[in-house]
Amino acid sequence: MILYEIRKIFARTGGRIALGLLLCTLAVSCFLAAHVYYVNGDGVKEYGYFAVQKLRAAQKEWAGILDQERLQAALQENLRIQHSPEAQSENPKDLEISFSRIQGIYEIRNLINLSCAEGFRSYDYYLADRLTSVNAADFYQNRIRLLRDWLETDARDQFTEAEKAWLIRATLHRAADIRKAAEYRNLPLEEAVLPAAPEEDDSLLASVQALPDKYAAVIHLYYYEGYSMKEIAKTLGVPTATVGT
Repeated sequence: MILYEIRKIFARTGGRIALGLLLCTLAVSCFLAAHVYYVNGDGVKEYGYFAVQKLRAAQKEWAGILDQERLQAALQENLRIQHSPEAQSENPKDLEISFSRIQGIYEIRNLINLSCAEGFRSYDYYLADRLTSVNAADFYQNRIRLLRDWLETDARDQFTEAEKAWLIRATLHRAADIRKAAEYRNLPLEEAVLPAAPEEDDSLLASVQALPDKYAAVIHLYYYEGYSMKEIAKTLGVPTATVGT
């Protein structure tokens, strides 16, 4: 019976194509899993499906909104690990053991390095090791500032006006969403269950966000972020007069 069903699949073109796609997907998944590794507590690298599952489990312990509490906790955990005897050792085995402890916060550590970098495209792997604290508000705002500076200088001619507006708007919205979620998470239970009705400012902001990107970005940067018309013009690569109109 099984052999008959297999023959039916290969007898139809659609079935052969579907099977081919399934095998290709399986092959790609196996290839990626083979290149993802997990370092266990003994400093030994593990590969394959179970290594991926262990790595995900380690990262899941630190999953959630990157609010002030989580950022600070990740930074302190990173400092604790970096000051351990294994991290200070020159023995490769000890260094692998040290790395095994940092896998859960590795992505958060990477984001801290990106946010606190000197430039939007610059990266210092050891920057987080030199920090003792990080402010959640600065964490997101600094990334927006770096993006704006990058668009004004190195990327000035790489994007159109609409693309720059979309990049800025998307970054602003993402930062705002994360901040609001973090604030909501820290509310008392009774306030979180029965949140206050939206104020008029929220309706106004929603109306602004509904505008086309090139208009919404200008209004958002000017009224909500405090940028001058000259700064907005430089960021979007348009004349100052255009921003005013």
